[in-house]
Amino acid sequence: MQSSRLRQRLAATALVVLAVGAGAVATAAPAMAGDGSTIFGKDNTVAIGNVALAPDKAIAVDVTYSCDPVGDKLAVDVMWRLADERDSNVRSPRGVATVQHSALTCDANKHDVRVTVPVLLPKDSLPFGKGDPAQVTTQLSNLEGAPYAKTVKVSTL
Repeated sequence: MQSSRLRQRLAATALVVLAVGAGAVATAAPAMAGDGSTIFGKDNTVAIGNVALAPDKAIAVDVTYSCDPVGDKLAVDVMWRLADERDSNVRSPRGVATVQHSALTCDANKHDVRVTVPVLLPKDSLPFGKGDPAQVTTQLSNLEGAPYAKTVKVSTL
């Protein structure tokens, strides 16, 4: 008789352990999902939305970012170039812009920012305009330039 009570207790304990373990895995799975840039238990992410030709031949880029409020001070860097340029001398960025840490909101949410990237035109650069493909690179990096998250998108201006 006592043997069966002991078995029931062992079985009940095993079920409780399984339930607690499954709950821990279910809770940890969303926290671990992301782009691999988890720092301090939170994802630092960056995504590129709309890319458009802005006045004065600047490029307007909609960026969605999320950054950890604890840890390094981060900035959003946006660079662009024409996607179909083959000459290595012309492939350098045509424009670069940075949104400094003081202008970012780092918390548990995703935030949108529109970045206007001025155009840097070297003497040997090709003309560009509406309908040209632009390759935009956006990264979330610390003040030393180490990237926490990075993405690239090709869009038609």
